[in-house]
Amino acid sequence: IVLEQNLTNISQVIGQPIHGILSANVFNGYLIEIDYRKHLIILHPHPWEVPKDYTAMDIQVYKGKPYLKTKIQLSHSAFQDVNLLLDTGASLSLLMYRDSSSHMKLPDKVIPGYLGSGLGGMLTGYVGRIQRINMDSFILYDVFTHILDIESDIGKNEKLVKNGLLGNQILEKFSIIFDFQHAKVYLKANKNFDYDMPAISLTVI
Repeated sequence: IVLEQNLTNISQVIGQPIHGILSANVFNGYLIEIDYRKHLIILHPHPWEVPKDYTAMDIQVYKGKPYLKTKIQLSHSAFQDVNLLLDTGASLSLLMYRDSSSHMKLPDKVIPGYLGSGLGGMLTGYVGRIQRINMDSFILYDVFTHILDIESDIGKNEKLVKNGLLGNQILEKFSIIFDFQHAKVYLKANKNFDYDMPAISLTVI
């Protein structure tokens, strides 16, 4: 599809020129390897054997998007089971929908304000840190987190599917291989794994 006019504000949201979008159909039939440190996306045709030093996790593929069931701990509360979108297009660490669960409470210390920009406009909510997130054998502590209140109809529908999303500031700590045909994601910690995530983000408006 070629648009005669730019009808989106994607370039403004991303902060750099975007000339088009590749749909999920382009990647059908491949295992998708993302190497954040080398800035590479590698497509491996099926069948291809994933290296043995990767950890396999089950995902749910819904409308072409990968979702991971995992556990988080807010402050010193009990662990909660959450369903998170693995969002390689999100330039943040962890975003949670505040009222996606009756057990979802704000961390002890949060700051209200703007969380950034989306295709629908400015996003507001809270920022803080949660105690930890468990991803199989990988554990991340003191995770910088955006907590979002969504009141739109689209937002309410999103919260029926997921509790939030994992963005690039967590995903870049791994080498990642997606296998959508078999509903698997494979992770291997890279040299970024032990680095702390930034506690501040700036938006130009």
